[in-house]
Amino acid sequence: MINGLWLGRKAIPILGMGMAFFSLFFYQASYSETPVSIHGTLPSPDSDRVANGLAGEQAVNPEVVGCLLPLSGSFALYGQEVLNGVQLALARVTQRGSTIQLIVKDTRGSAEEAASLVKELATTHKVISVIGPLASRSALSAVKKAQEIGVPIITLTQREGITSEGDMVFQNFLTPAVEVDRLVQRATRQMGLSRFAILYPDTGYGRTLMNLFWDKVEEAEGNIAAVESYKPEEADFAAQIKKMVGLHYPRPESVAQAALERKRSAYLLGVEVGPSVEKEGEPIVDFDAVFIPDNAQKVSLIAPQFPFHKVFGVRFLGTSLWQSPELVEHAAEYLQGAVFPSGFSVHSDSPTVKEFVARYRKTYEAEPGILAAAGYDTLMFLSHVLVKEAPRTRQDLQRAMRASKDFTGLSGKMVFNDRREVIKTPTLYTIRGKRLVALP
Repeated sequence: MINGLWLGRKAIPILGMGMAFFSLFFYQASYSETPVSIHGTLPSPDSDRVANGLAGEQAVNPEVVGCLLPLSGSFALYGQEVLNGVQLALARVTQRGSTIQLIVKDTRGSAEEAASLVKELATTHKVISVIGPLASRSALSAVKKAQEIGVPIITLTQREGITSEGDMVFQNFLTPAVEVDRLVQRATRQMGLSRFAILYPDTGYGRTLMNLFWDKVEEAEGNIAAVESYKPEEADFAAQIKKMVGLHYPRPESVAQAALERKRSAYLLGVEVGPSVEKEGEPIVDFDAVFIPDNAQKVSLIAPQFPFHKVFGVRFLGTSLWQSPELVEHAAEYLQGAVFPSGFSVHSDSPTVKEFVARYRKTYEAEPGILAAAGYDTLMFLSHVLVKEAPRTRQDLQRAMRASKDFTGLSGKMVFNDRREVIKTPTLYTIRGKRLVALP
């Protein structure tokens, strides 16, 4: 047990988090602003009328939808994946006879640009709704402007509480709180685990997930036995693992003696205890599972280092960031029985998912992830509501979106709660052999 954890934990600030993917990776890419299916020149509406949120039928084109994504800069890789999904959805609804036009704008990862582009989409292009953005700061800036103008916006950020900005704000992405709640319930109620360790990246996302997991474990009457952080750029986790099992600092004599007595007792009872019971410096593993809220690449580096430092028999728990072919390809041997949540999987037996995955692979020669699925579902949902309800104003669309109960997407039914957050129960996956297997 590590002393002083409670005090230290309470002193860690919960920072405003960005979308999980963005907190952990930094890629550079270059994409130009991408307008899609723009036909003709649209006259500008009365700006004062729009700014005051009073746009009526004449200030809105009910067939035009805006999309804000980071298509250049640090977050371009993720914005492009969402756009891939959105474009597949546009192709599908066009095949079905829909006349939806999509206006795509590049936020460049800038909060200021996101707000400016919301206004441009609303006033110049007269969009009836907006999809995006992704990153926390950009999303917050965009939804504030959308609420001010009065245009419905479906953001794809994980930021908690973003829909509290107003009744025009919708959220179509699993929040970290939902993921962690599902994970902890499974771990404590069905897997019988009660003692946990947390190894997290020192980022806004990592700190937030650490706190969420800790809270949920305490609510489940479990115990947090060790907590360690690391810098995002680190690749050697020896110091953190040794601290977690009492090997980093000189061990008090009483602790060392107690550990030795436990091993002697086990040895006398005929229990296999590994190397000689007289040997000093053996790890004290007083946790059943380790929670690592990081991406698949980082987890693939971390997991093998536990057995290297003689830490055996612990389970690993993660977040939706784990969902990547790379995880199984590079670290399946060390992650057998690991569990993590996700809102989408290419391994689903759903015919709709299988068709989407096949189309995505053929079109982009890549595997779709949760971002592509979210982009696809969001535009398909909007198309469903626009065709079925034929709203003429933004307020009409907002009411129709809130009332919609009959759209089924790649991750199941897409319904919003009273806070306009999508209602989804994440699927839990485990690693068996070299396969990801959905848990019942």
